[in-house]
Amino acid sequence: LKLGLYTCVGTQTCKYNRPGSYGNFELDAQTFAEWGVDQVKADYCHTNGGNETAYELYSAFSDALN
Repeated sequence: LKLGLYTCVGTQTCKYNRPGSYGNFELDAQTFAEWGVDQVKADYCHTNGGNETAYELYSAFSDALN
């Protein structure tokens, strides 16, 4: 592990309510790759009760990272 980051699949992180990756999965994944990030921890907070399940959100983010 060289560089790991924390984000959230919701609009804000669970800790300190910082911006999450929701709606920006592709951009965030590209940015993380440019920075050389080799590990991402993604929480499930502030999902705004949307129609997307945790599985769908994590799958979309995973697809963007891969």
